[in-house]
Amino acid sequence: MIHRLISVFAILPWLTCSTDANTVDWLNWRGPYYTGVSKGSGIPLNKELTWRTLLPGPGLSTPVVIKDKVFLTSLSDSGKKTLAMGLDLKDGKKLWEYRLGSGKEYMRKSITAAPSPVSDGQNIYFLTATGNLAALDQDGKLIWKRDLSKDYGKFIDNFGYASSPILQDNKLIIALLREVKHGKSFLLALDPKEGKTLWEIDRPTEAIKESPRSYSTPLPMKYQNNDGILLAGGDCLTWHSLENGKEGWRQMITLKKYGNWRQVATPCVQDDTIFYPLPRGQVLRAYQVASDGGAIRELWEYKGAIPDACTPIVHNNILYVLDGRSKVLTCFNASNGKVIWQDELETEAYLYASPIMADGKIVCITEIGEVFVYEAKQTKKRLAHYNLEEEDFFATPVVLEKGMLVRSKEALLYLAAK
Repeated sequence: MIHRLISVFAILPWLTCSTDANTVDWLNWRGPYYTGVSKGSGIPLNKELTWRTLLPGPGLSTPVVIKDKVFLTSLSDSGKKTLAMGLDLKDGKKLWEYRLGSGKEYMRKSITAAPSPVSDGQNIYFLTATGNLAALDQDGKLIWKRDLSKDYGKFIDNFGYASSPILQDNKLIIALLREVKHGKSFLLALDPKEGKTLWEIDRPTEAIKESPRSYSTPLPMKYQNNDGILLAGGDCLTWHSLENGKEGWRQMITLKKYGNWRQVATPCVQDDTIFYPLPRGQVLRAYQVASDGGAIRELWEYKGAIPDACTPIVHNNILYVLDGRSKVLTCFNASNGKVIWQDELETEAYLYASPIMADGKIVCITEIGEVFVYEAKQTKKRLAHYNLEEEDFFATPVVLEKGMLVRSKEALLYLAAK
């Protein structure tokens, strides 16, 4: 009880100023268009901390923001529970909490509060790493819930499950790519109003050992002018029709059976081209998908500072790739894969959070809270480097109209851009 009161009111006296009204919604982990590009301009160039709210436990999920409300998941009760929470964006005060299910901390920093929620701007859809799925309104009232593990068996074990749900054309899309011993892999579409299954499609693979496993999030992508979903993992890329889940094409990424090529990073897409960091930072490839149904063509590949976890950004034919292990940010010509510039971040820490672009800037954050800001241009220029002096920043930042939300191991912080 004492901890709960601390969590609600742990806003220090010198942090009592509130944010201005927000007009930029952040409805999924990669922002308005699933691209990592924000419509806001709120990347701070220094540590302008407006408020800091203690959370009941750790969490890896990126928050969702609807106007002046923030929604996220968190462990609580010493990791025994997984909660959905609503906070006030103005001051960080907790509005409500809802128990989604049990909690667990897995190996290698993963926990049940890992998948990010998604919203249609009205309701919020929360998924845990054990398959507990719930639709809540903005006041925390339950609309419907399902335990997907009862219908589809055990979710990924050992390292948890971190793929986030997405919303596309009134369909709630969930992918479960897992090792064969846990059951089949599949793609699922639900009715967001009631939670009923609209379609379910198997997603088979010949990958072995842990290679069928994917932590990557599904990505909206058109093919032959049809809406669909791109999936990465299991030694291949596949495209699925949004209408019925049917697989439209498949691109193998390797013919060898490595056994340890689990997928973490999500690809990014520009028009008919996919930019795909292969598992474990092996290589970055650009694939062009033929609009006439012809063969998929490899445009180029790059071997160097390639991410295992961080998702790239492509914007206006420029590709930005952050390798969190070597701590290198690279700017590419997206058409030919030529390096335009590259910069090594001066840090001893790794980076797991994916970069975000907003207002001509790119922001990257290390696991110990060091923030690096660059101009998103073809000439290298670092604009800022400052330290938030906290630990375990694994969630992707949320860039809003006039500020940025970042999440540490124990708190959610709002930084104002001035």
